[in-house]
Amino acid sequence: MNQADRQRAELAVRWTQAQPGILAFLRTLVRDPVEVDDLLQEVAYRAAMRFDDYDPTRPFVAWAIGIARLVVLEWRRRRQRDPLVLDADAIARLADAYAARLPDLERGRLALESCIQKATPSARRLLDLRYRHDMSPADIAAELNSTPASVSSMLHRAREVLRQCIQRALREQAT
Repeated sequence: MNQADRQRAELAVRWTQAQPGILAFLRTLVRDPVEVDDLLQEVAYRAAMRFDDYDPTRPFVAWAIGIARLVVLEWRRRRQRDPLVLDADAIARLADAYAARLPDLERGRLALESCIQKATPSARRLLDLRYRHDMSPADIAAELNSTPASVSSMLHRAREVLRQCIQRALREQAT
């Protein structure tokens, strides 16, 4: 594997790890999911084009959020007449606050993934139908030959078990 291939592989790994956090950051600044997807693609493109400028001694996600911040500022300038667009100072403050919270958010995301894997198969299926497939309790009930009230109750229990598992995992990480 030559140097360029190694660099592309490193970028792919770092982007894959950072992408959920960058996506969440963009979602805090932009309401329209289609716009968010477009901005995320632009951030990925610019990160790839500027990867030679990245300092590997610094966190990649912070570097990429800096790029995302600039992309959002440019997007905002193009859409200045839209009253729902944040000003540059607000975007900068949000970027700084988000970057500071990112390690905590990542620990929470990893705890959630771990706890979902530990959940019972039936709870995992319910959570998958509800949150990955965006199905309503009524639609899930039809799928599982159950009642919406029963599905809502099972979802409540599954979320409670997840909440307790996540809290326990985060407490263990803190010690």
